[in-house]
Parts: sequence; structure tokens; C-alpha cells
Amino acid sequence: MLNVGERCSNTSLNGDSCGFGLRCLDPFGISNQNSLNLTCQYRAYATQGQACETTASCSTSEMVCQADFYTPMAACAPRVGLNGACEGYKDQWQCQLGLVCSFVDGTRTNRTCVPIASKGEGEQCWDSSNLDFNGDIPDYECDLSKGLMCINNTCQKPLFPGVDNCTNNYNSDCANSIKDLVSCVLKNKCQMVTIYNNSPNTCFYKHCGGIACNNKCSLQPTKNSRCGSQGIYPACSLYSSGNTLTIQSITTFVLISMIMVIIII
Repeated sequence: MLNVGERCSNTSLNGDSCGFGLRCLDPFGISNQNSLNLTCQYRAYATQGQACETTASCSTSEMVCQADFYTPMAACAPRVGLNGACEGYKDQWQCQLGLVCSFVDGTRTNRTCVPIASKGEGEQCWDSSNLDFNGDIPDYECDLSKGLMCINNTCQKPLFPGVDNCTNNYNSDCANSIKDLVSCVLKNKCQMVTIYNNSPNTCFYKHCGGIACNNKCSLQPTKNSRCGSQGIYPACSLYSSGNTLTIQSITTFVLISMIMVIIII
């Protein structure tokens, strides 16, 4: 039987090859059959404030394993709910899925967790917010259904509404794409990850990739006469027209990954 930290194979996801109380998981604490980096890990052992290795280490799904600039050791912390106080220096997933940590007022000192894409005209926002769907839920704050964009740290209607620099659409269709993505992630109980989140093997892409790859916010992969052809997220090329990866695509990706590992070694 394998000990904690030892590598385990894809055929041992039921935990048989790992010692008592251990599970064969990827670096994010997920039972991922396609991962090439599986190890035996303890699961659901850490309570609030205790050190953790991955989010799977935390005792309930209501907690997240996170570290911040002031606490270098990762620990399990409860996800902050609607209107709960949050901190800008902590991991973005400190808020419950579907919420974003946003400034309360113009003093830009205190923040709370608010629904994504919900803030009205004139309200505070963060200019660096984006509409990136590549393995992620966009952390956009302004109400997209009203065509609002974050300009100079406030939600405003742009001079030329609709499209920003040939990159994104800001409209109700975009808002619905984010809403559908949040619903899908919650339904499939996906844990968001901050490293290698663009891998097609993540829960996000395996269950909600169709929504992300066909979102109405990004102009990719459509062609636009003014902007030209935009590229798609790499993982999207592995998808069928539905939300899930095809078996052929998964097999192809795994074979390519194995070849790359052999070449590196």
C-alpha cells in the first residue's frame, strides 16, 4: 500500500493502492482520471484555521484552502457569503462561487462579496476585472445587462457601447453567459483552481466547457470584419458542440501529454 505523498496510478482512483484513509488525487485534490500527477493524499481532515494542502483537505465544501500575503501557510477558511466582508489581498475565491470581492464605496477601503456583474452605474469597480472564461468565472463587477463597463474605477456606459477594443461584448447576452456558467459550476460542485485552470481535465472544462467556449462575452472564436479573426482558448479545440469533452479528444490530449513528459525526461 502506498503512503501519503507517493505517486499513484490512474487505475487506483478508488483508493485501493493508497494506504488506509488516503485517496489518489491530483494536485488540486480532485479524483482526475486524466491527470499525470496523482499522489496519495488525506482528504477532509482540516477544520477552519487548520493547515491544508488542497481544498479537498478541508472538512466541508463550504471552506477553501487559501493563503494570503500575511499568512504564508495555507489554511482552511469559510467562503464568504453575500454582503460578507472580504479582503482584496486574499485569494479571489474567498467569496462563494458566483460572488466577487468588491469595494463598498468611493473611499475604496472596505469590500464585500457581491454577485458578479451586478453593480449599477456610478458604483465602484476594479479596472483590472476581466471577462476571461479560460477555466475561470469572470470576476466582473458592473451590470453587463445594462451595458456597463468599468471605466476609471466606476461602472459607466461607454461612449461607444457594446464592444471594447475588439475584445469583449458588454450586453445582456454576455450577462446570461456568466449566469449560466455560475449555475453549471455550482450544479457540478466544481472547485475553482488558480494554477493550471486552463487544463481540459479540470471539473470546470469537463462539465462546463461548452458554456465557456461558446460564451457571448468574448468575440473569440468568431470572425469580425473590423477586428479580424480571434483565437480560441486552447482547451476549446478539444470540445464537441456540447458541454463535455469527447472521448477521442480526451484520448488525444492524454497521448500528447504523455509524449511531452517522455521527451522532457
